[in-house]
Amino acid sequence: MTERPPTRPGTRLEQVGPLVAAALRDLGAPQAPTVAVLAECWDEIAGDLAAAGSPLGLHHGTLVVLAVSAAAATRLRYGAATLLARLQERVGSEVSRLEVRTPRPSGPRPAPGSALP
Repeated sequence: MTERPPTRPGTRLEQVGPLVAAALRDLGAPQAPTVAVLAECWDEIAGDLAAAGSPLGLHHGTLVVLAVSAAAATRLRYGAATLLARLQERVGSEVSRLEVRTPRPSGPRPAPGSALP
């Protein structure tokens, strides 16, 4: 039995993925969900905004992105037009809007009217 060499990033085997996806699409096979594709390529698509958040879901053309913080959410919203253009280059008109959500604060919420710590 012949041993196969280990697969390394940038090898020919790794680069065949997009070709297989295109061939399956041409044959009418069901496509991978857009969110899975976006999650896989998020760093490339989002560029310097990638660390600010990650895609959560796609609902009726709106890509929901969870920001890592409120400050990161502001960065994502500020760069939304550029990010949306990059997304549309990758997946076409499936993504028409971007919704940025911030993480929920952890811990108990103060009662209404109580003093903040």
